[in-house]
Amino acid sequence: YESMLGATAKVMFIDSVVVDKAQFLGFIPLTKECGTVTSERSGERITYTNELNNRKIYSQGDSVQRNLYSSDRLAEKWSAPRLIGELADGLTGLDYPFLMPDGVTLYFAARGEQSLGGLDLFVTRFNSANGKFYKPENYGLPFNSPANDYFIAFDDTDSLGWLVSDRYQPEGKVCIYTFATTASRQNYDNDNLTPAQLKQL
Repeated sequence: YESMLGATAKVMFIDSVVVDKAQFLGFIPLTKECGTVTSERSGERITYTNELNNRKIYSQGDSVQRNLYSSDRLAEKWSAPRLIGELADGLTGLDYPFLMPDGVTLYFAARGEQSLGGLDLFVTRFNSANGKFYKPENYGLPFNSPANDYFIAFDDTDSLGWLVSDRYQPEGKVCIYTFATTASRQNYDNDNLTPAQLKQL
C-alpha cells in the first residue's frame, strides 16, 4: 500500500449505485463496441465476449481455484478453451475479465502477493509475438483497496469507466462507481501532496 501511494491515479467519480453483488453485471451499461460480460450458471462462469463475437475470455472454477480461459470462433465453431496459464503465476481466484476493444489490454480481478487485500484489479497486455500475455500488474490506487475490488471496464468512446467494489458496503452488496476516463493515466506523484492527503484521495 505504501509503495503504491505515490502513483495514486487522478480519478473523477461522477456517479455511484449500490446493487446486489450477484446482479451487478446487469447494471453496467456497456456499449456494443465494448463487448459484453455475462454471468452463467449462477456466477460459476463469467464470460467476456468481444464486439465481433469471435473471441471469448472467461473465468471458471470455485472461489479459490478460478482461472481464465480463452476461445476463438472460426466460421461458426468455437475453438477448444485455452487456459491462460501465464496469468496465474503468483495469483489465485482470477475472475471478472474485461478485454479492451484493442484486443490487447486485459483487466481482471485476482488475489496475490501484490494485492492490498481481498480481490484486487490487475492489468496485462497480449504479446502477439508469442501468443501469450505479459506478467500482470496491480492496477493500483484508488481502484484497489483492502476490500474486494471485483471489476473494471472502460468505454473510450464515451470517456466513461466503471469500478465495482464492496468497500464500505454491507454483506452481499457492491457499489458501482462511474468515473470519467482520460486519454492516459494521470497520477498525483508530482502534486507535492503529503502521505495523509494521498491516503484521503
